[in-house]
Amino acid sequence: MPLHLAKHSGSLEHPYHFWLGYFIPICDWLLRNPESRSNTVVECGPMTPWLENLNALREVSLVKPRTALTLHLRGQENVESNIFEDLDDPRNFSRNEGLNNVQELKRVFFPGSEPNSESMGIGILQRNSSLPFYNSAQSESKGSGAERRSIPNINELMVLLGTEARTSIIDTSEMSPNDSVSIYSNLNVLVGQYGAGLTNMVWMPKGSLVIELRGPGRLFLEPWDDCYKLLAGLLGHRFEVLQVQENWHSPIDSERVGKQIMNLVRSSSSSSPSFSFKDFAKKNWKKS
Repeated sequence: MPLHLAKHSGSLEHPYHFWLGYFIPICDWLLRNPESRSNTVVECGPMTPWLENLNALREVSLVKPRTALTLHLRGQENVESNIFEDLDDPRNFSRNEGLNNVQELKRVFFPGSEPNSESMGIGILQRNSSLPFYNSAQSESKGSGAERRSIPNINELMVLLGTEARTSIIDTSEMSPNDSVSIYSNLNVLVGQYGAGLTNMVWMPKGSLVIELRGPGRLFLEPWDDCYKLLAGLLGHRFEVLQVQENWHSPIDSERVGKQIMNLVRSSSSSSPSFSFKDFAKKNWKKS
């Protein structure tokens, strides 16, 4: 009965650290060890539904963090500890074998999420209010979503891009894992502020375009500052950064940013044969 644990660089309650440092490595391990039918994993607050989703294919038991730590430290008989070490650290992305096999992970653990080339489009990430959990005593890190960063006039950008191609505001924070993966599997362009939501690029078709919207200054010392660029490169996506805000909660110049984004989309569709948004654009763009 393997006990799956993670030595990680941040809170597993947030999507970035959870998917890269825990969930994807667990899925990869399950694929490589199909004979293991009973697995124990540590629940992770609002990210727990992703672990529960695995029960459809494998027997997975959820335990509290303190219970898991006790099992690990005591080394109880018949309990094998499987530790994923810092695979959410950008310096270790290349060691995260699940990222190199993410399309197979999707096929096995999220059947029906295959992209439909007729429905590809642009997704703009919406940072909504923090879920109540993140301000509760159970959370190890306080606050999330718009409390950290926001774009108050993000809807203006959606309207402008919507005159060119199918565009939608995306917020899957309270959706089921299957629905979330399905939505991102049918995007070829993802636009959003620096933050955990950009990690959803892992579910997008290879060769997609990811555009990060930034505020002032550098957030962290490298390589964390460029973690999404590094992730996109490993996944085979094109990645671009636009400096668009005076501070992390200021409005943007929607018309200027919209033009910049469409120029990037057009250059991607004309320069990359694998960028399947190209065929969609020919049929759906209202402007050439």
